Amino acid sequence: MNEKINELAMQSGLIHEHMSVGERNDTLRKFEKFAESIIQKCASIVAEQSAYKPEYRIRKYFGVEE
Repeated sequence: MNEKINELAMQSGLIHEHMSVGERNDTLRKFEKFAESIIQKCASIVAEQSAYKPEYRIRKYFGVEE
């Protein structure tokens, strides 16, 4: 399990201390796969046009405002 992704899952409230170990592990596996998909998409956006404001293009793609 990627520790940074685990931290994000906890910070977002996706996992919490009242979950069973099995439920927590299952949720973390799914979240890790989801996070890796986002990271891959961000990397491909940056690679397409790395010189032109990649942060703007990533936010625009995901519909996230500053």
